[in-house]
Amino acid sequence: MKIYLVRHGQTDWNYQKKIQGQQDVDINEQGIRQAEKLAEILKNVPFEYAVCSPLTRAHHTAEILLKYHSVPLSYDERLKEIYLGKWEGKTHKEVMTQEKNPVWQYFHCPENYHPDGDMESLEKLYRRGEAFVREVLFPLEDHYETILVVAHGGLIRTILNPIVGYSVHDFWKLPLENCSTEILECKDRQLTLSKKTEGIA
Repeated sequence: MKIYLVRHGQTDWNYQKKIQGQQDVDINEQGIRQAEKLAEILKNVPFEYAVCSPLTRAHHTAEILLKYHSVPLSYDERLKEIYLGKWEGKTHKEVMTQEKNPVWQYFHCPENYHPDGDMESLEKLYRRGEAFVREVLFPLEDHYETILVVAHGGLIRTILNPIVGYSVHDFWKLPLENCSTEILECKDRQLTLSKKTEGIA
């Protein structure tokens, strides 16, 4: 089975360098253009199944990508971005000045990230990604040859990093621009990275 794993298009908060987390921010005009360009690139891909995060920026992107396909769109809560609590909506400038700030840790030294309050841990984020792979992707291998998955940068890394052998220390090593697309192969319940593309400007 071939899996097209796509990060959502640009939002105003991406552009403004705000912490999004699970805040439900839609894609902006640039994000719509990115998704439309990618839809043209993928128009002849024979998608048989599509699933995305229920957050608006992901499902709006997915809807645009499916404009040439008569495939229903499913939603999975496990594909949501990491939850960063009270820091969501803050700018990077506001939270990146203190090394003890958990958001600074998350982005700069994820191996030392210690969430405070109700923030989500990386362990929990990885468990969500692993559960999606085990409980959704692996069973789909028995039924489909090509599927689309649209999600978020943090969550996508929990799927990709184990494939390429990156530890939590290297959590951010793989660049994932808006509307970047990773093509995975799933065979006999094993995932491999077949192709990586750049984001769309």
